[in-house]
Formats: sequence, C-alpha cells, structure tokens
Amino acid sequence: MSQPYLILLAAGESTRMGQPKGTLDYHGRPWLVEQLRRVSQAGVNQVVLVAASAANVYRQALAAAEMPESLEVIEALNPRPQEGIFSSLLCGLRTGSMDGRSAFVLPIDVPCPARSAFVQLTSALAPGVRAALPTFQRRGGHPVLLSPEFIAKLILIPRNLEARLDIQLHKLGPSEVKRVEVVDASVTMNLNTPEEWRLFAV
Repeated sequence: MSQPYLILLAAGESTRMGQPKGTLDYHGRPWLVEQLRRVSQAGVNQVVLVAASAANVYRQALAAAEMPESLEVIEALNPRPQEGIFSSLLCGLRTGSMDGRSAFVLPIDVPCPARSAFVQLTSALAPGVRAALPTFQRRGGHPVLLSPEFIAKLILIPRNLEARLDIQLHKLGPSEVKRVEVVDASVTMNLNTPEEWRLFAV
C-alpha cells in the first residue's frame, strides 16, 4: 500500500483564538512550522495544506523556515471557508486524491501525535475498512485516516453547511470504521482559545 499523505486543515477564521492558529508562536517558531516538523517526524512526506485568508502569511512562514527536505507541502486554497471545516476537507481531498492514496486528516489546532499513532492507524486500514480513527481513553480524535474508496465517495458530496465528516463516518457500517486506541493524549486535544494555547505552549 502506498504511503498516505496528510491534509492539514488551516483555513478557519480562528475567532476564539484571535489570530490564525498557524501563526501562533511556539518556542520561537510559527505553530504551522512546528506542526509540519512533527508531521515529518511521524513519517509523512507529503502534506496538503488547506488555507484561506492566512495563506500569504503561511507561505512567508514556510519560506523563512528550515523545513525537512523529505517533506513536500502542497497548497490548497479554500475560497469559501465560511462554509465550514468540511469545505476545507473537500478542498484538500480534491487536491491530493488523484493518485488513489489514503489520507490522514489533521486540523491545525490538534497537535500532531507521535509516529506510533500513525503506524497503528495505517496498519488498521485493512481491506474493507473505510476509515481508522484514533482514540485515547475511548475518546475519539485526530488524525483520521481515510481509505481511497471513502475519499472517492466524499469528494462527490456537495459543499454545504450541513456536510460533516463525522456524519459521513456514522453512515458507514460497523466493520468499515476501525477505532484504534493509542497512547498519545494529543489526539484528543483542541487548541481553540488563548487559555488553551498558553497551557499547551508553556
């Protein structure tokens, strides 16, 4: 099986945080750069970065950073981010799905977990399994791994405010979704407010 790529969702307005989350300072580097460094360390070598209003700022941050040579970052612009995170997911899937590979989906506000979580999820995507979801202490999280077959189905769904990945996952049969218990608590984190960010980035 070909190595999955990763869709990094970073097109949200970040109203609660007060600034684009990828621009937050993490020990002297933009959070976007830190996230991509972690993704590379997890063994992923291709990322589709979905951005919107902060796209130019993100380009500048990546141009100024020393990124891993093995990591390829492909930009996908969401022209209508107000339609919600599913619209960003569709932008990422339609950009990266042409070669029929599986894809991890990771929001910018969920810290990328360690390589072991990616290995477990990839191993769980056996024939007939459409999605593998990480859990920590039985709580679901990210990154979610989508099979090529499921991706082909998702990209046909019209963009609208009611479209959501969790709803599409619930439509799958019990044998089509594999829940994978991991030891990395970061899969269930969500860095949505300045207070949450301060506690995380201390």
